[in-house]
Amino acid sequence: MMPYYLGISSKMSNPMGTRTADRTTRPPAVAGQFYDANPHRLRAEVGRLLAAAPRAATRSRPKAIIAPHAGYRYSGAVAAAAFAALEGSVQAIRRVVLIGPAHYVHFRGIAVPTVEAFESPLGRVPLDRDVLATIAGLPGVRTTDVPHAPSTPLRSNFPSYRCCCPASRPCRC
Repeated sequence: MMPYYLGISSKMSNPMGTRTADRTTRPPAVAGQFYDANPHRLRAEVGRLLAAAPRAATRSRPKAIIAPHAGYRYSGAVAAAAFAALEGSVQAIRRVVLIGPAHYVHFRGIAVPTVEAFESPLGRVPLDRDVLATIAGLPGVRTTDVPHAPSTPLRSNFPSYRCCCPASRPCRC
């Protein structure tokens, strides 16, 4: 019998290993489940999805994108279309703010993680700790890893983000 943690399979969320041995990086939650765990195959898959994505007819730079976070076989094409909107703007992007729901833990407000980065098969996604420290004292904001440990919404988009915006530093809230 497969062990469960907060309602989801431990194989999906990696609940016991919320950080690597260095205690600063959160391991991938859904690599091998929502997308390929092999970096070469994953980069090729994201590349195919981005190449096939429709392009918007506008020249303006998006202020925000909304991308689904299911497995790539279900929503990869739609997520790629959202990330493709960044195509002409990547060099101008200085900060990325990623916001997602806590699917498995009841939580009101914003949960700021304690880790310095989230790992993906395509490399680390660093968090801007200075910005996170700035917002940590605001009402409704709490520094905690509990909602992030089993949840997958943002981490399923890290590979697309990594392919589109490799130089940007996200602040995950």
